[in-house]
Amino acid sequence: PEERGAMQRPPRRGHAQLVGWPMLLRGAWQGSVVLLAVIAVYALALRGGSADAARAQAMIALTVGNLGLVWLNATQGLGWRAVFGRSYRAFWVVAGVASAVLAAALAVPGLRALLRFEVPSASAIALSCAVVAAAVVLAGWGMHAAGPRAARPGEP
Repeated sequence: PEERGAMQRPPRRGHAQLVGWPMLLRGAWQGSVVLLAVIAVYALALRGGSADAARAQAMIALTVGNLGLVWLNATQGLGWRAVFGRSYRAFWVVAGVASAVLAAALAVPGLRALLRFEVPSASAIALSCAVVAAAVVLAGWGMHAAGPRAARPGEP
C-alpha cells in the first residue's frame, strides 16, 4: 500500500535515482541482521542434529525472516496491525504461497528428498521462528534508532 500523503507529495525529480543510499543502507542492515540469524539457526541445528534437518530449519528461518522484513517495511509508520487491512492482500497471498511451498517441501517425500530436507521437530521449528522474529524486531529497532525515515530519492 501507498504511504499516507503519497499523492500530495510532488513527483520525484526526473534526474533523481529511484533508490538512494538511505534505502540501500536500510536494506543492507535488515538483510544482514536476518542473515546472521539464519546462520545462527543453521549452526545451532547442525550441533543438535543432521545436516538435512539443519538445512530445513535454515530455510524455514529464511522464509519467516523475509516475510517479517516485508511486514516490517510495509507497516512502517502505520503500526504492525495495518497489515491486516484490505490493502495488504498481496502480502497475504505471497505469505500463503511461500508457506504452502515450504510446507510441501517438508511434507512431500519426493520434494523433501530433492531438497535434502529432514523434517525438524516442532520445538526446533519454533526456535528457528523465534530467533528470526527477534532478528526482525532488532532490524526494526535499528531503523527506528537511526532516526526518522529518510527522504525518498529525488525529494527535497
